[in-house]
Amino acid sequence: MTTNTDNTQPTQPVITPSMSRLEILEQRRKELEIDLAVARKEEEQLKRARLAATKRQWVFTFALLPEAQMRDSWMALRPESGVTAYRLSGAVVNKEECLKAGHGEEATRGGSMVYLFNTVNGKIIKAEGGGNIYINHNDRFHSSPEVSAECREDSEYVFASLEALVKLNPKGGNCTEIILAQRHFMWR
Repeated sequence: MTTNTDNTQPTQPVITPSMSRLEILEQRRKELEIDLAVARKEEEQLKRARLAATKRQWVFTFALLPEAQMRDSWMALRPESGVTAYRLSGAVVNKEECLKAGHGEEATRGGSMVYLFNTVNGKIIKAEGGGNIYINHNDRFHSSPEVSAECREDSEYVFASLEALVKLNPKGGNCTEIILAQRHFMWR
């Protein structure tokens, strides 16, 4: 081992001919501990770089629920009510790559949320039931009043864009760009 003189890493212990076997082993252990610390630091930096370089690739769809699902017991939308339901679904299409890069299972899990849509005025009414929320409009999750204001603006854009999508295609469709256009995209 050579002694480091540029002061970027700890100086390696020096073994001299006059040292006992025990002293040599202690010095060697110190050298190995230093090498291990350097290797761990480099490994952590490489992991962080790999994680940062591997972005989650989301795909979102906003699709009309089949008639039977709109009429089942948990939703029970009445026929001819002027209200229909759409499912906003999100999935990470490069999940395996993300997991290998260090993204956790939670960060790569897709999901969905059902939204009720008023066919009379062409507006999304509300989210219905449990699920994953991809439209960031709830103030309790925001870090500041400025972020809250931006999220309200973004959610209005998202809802208006999804309403326009439904007007153009009543069965729904891909809405990835709409959802990812939010400045503070998140999912819960």
